[in-house]
Amino acid sequence: SDDLASTEYTAVAGLAEAIEAVLGETSIERERDRYPWRDMYGHIPDVLAGDLSSRFAWPPETPDEIRGFERAMAAGCPPIIEAFLGAQNRLFDETRRWLDVGGGDGTVAAAVLRERRTLSGDVFNLAAVEPLVAARARAAEVEQRLGFGVGDFLAGPLPHGYDVIS
Repeated sequence: SDDLASTEYTAVAGLAEAIEAVLGETSIERERDRYPWRDMYGHIPDVLAGDLSSRFAWPPETPDEIRGFERAMAAGCPPIIEAFLGAQNRLFDETRRWLDVGGGDGTVAAAVLRERRTLSGDVFNLAAVEPLVAARARAAEVEQRLGFGVGDFLAGPLPHGYDVIS
């Protein structure tokens, strides 16, 4: 369904271990205590509208806060990746350049670029995230096609020259 509000997921064997591997901790509760912004379920509209006070300080300031925030966001990427891959022929049919706005550590972009070898893209995010995107690009072996654009999509204009912006 395209209606994410009515979408339900069922856990499969090994899910807890996979979550722990992504989060890098042996306890999801410890992660929530350590990184309170992980408890963002139901608050994304408020965050995107700028109401950040009740959830976490924005932007994350220390390298650990930045890594933790981006890891938390990447943990929710598999359904997004599947949606992009499922629609890739429609989204990227004639596309040469893609801009992933607020693309976190590049998890979604790297996965799509691995599948769509004629596509190149940039993640547009805060400057502090650039090393995370570079590491993700290297790990996915797409470093020649995955770049980075510095900016704050909540505070300024988006870059130009892209065929698709998401």
